[in-house]
Amino acid sequence: MLDSTSVARSMTCESVPREGKPTRFFTNYSNPDLQTEKKTGRKFPGIVLAHGGEEAAFRNRVKKWAADGYAAIAMDLGGKVTDCQPLTMD
Repeated sequence: MLDSTSVARSMTCESVPREGKPTRFFTNYSNPDLQTEKKTGRKFPGIVLAHGGEEAAFRNRVKKWAADGYAAIAMDLGGKVTDCQPLTMD
């Protein structure tokens, strides 16, 4: 877990190995409870924000969807973190 306190959180997740080596990817995620900082116990519809090309897992898009009532996750499968710096395995 990289950020466990903001209204849009971030973490890295393990993925399938590539050429026998472990891999990870970066995500930003949020939901209405995180936006309001209240634990309602409600279930929310979910949305996965996929992108292509040189885009990233944009925090502002996750926040927008969470503010609109969704549990949202944006992944960067291209090996970058939010600031477009390379994701390292350490």
